[in-house]
Amino acid sequence: MDWDKGFFEVDLSQVKRPDLDADWQYTQNSHSREDIDRWTRQLAEIQCQSVERGYGYEDFSRKRGSGAPEEQALGKTHHEYYGNDGSHTINLVKVYWNGREYVAEHGKHRVESAQRLGLRRMPAEVKAPPEQMAQRKQEGFSSKLMRPEDRADFERSQVSSPEHSQTRETSNLTPTAPGRGNPGGVPGRVSR
Repeated sequence: MDWDKGFFEVDLSQVKRPDLDADWQYTQNSHSREDIDRWTRQLAEIQCQSVERGYGYEDFSRKRGSGAPEEQALGKTHHEYYGNDGSHTINLVKVYWNGREYVAEHGKHRVESAQRLGLRRMPAEVKAPPEQMAQRKQEGFSSKLMRPEDRADFERSQVSSPEHSQTRETSNLTPTAPGRGNPGGVPGRVSR
């Protein structure tokens, strides 16, 4: 079967919970559970800074070259989740649509961590049958955290979709509680 591919943020409630041992400690690539959870918390912080400070792809690309270790870590994590530049060093989360839900085929531990820690969405390379990709994109999210060419591709698909009146974007999120918001969806902190 031929599949269409896209890159955008998916709603984690639409992703089947990966079938992993509940007590897993290491991935097959030797990443510890603590590493994966740290990257997930950094992803939440990246999404937070996008909403609160207006940071986008270029801002986090610059952070990779920062002299401050915390800034570098956020820049590197952003690149790993949003880079999508065809580089062999990037391990994007990859999901496919089975007709009812997304199924993680790469990055299962990252998906599990994001779901367990309460994020609402995460960037992923999405595969779906051609007749279903327009609907997948319509229900997905654009983000200024994405590479400009990925964002343009996503937004072009929204314009060509007659039933879609506006692009859904993570910057449309607003904090619901005092203090810092979190578009990644840490419970109780942000809603649409």
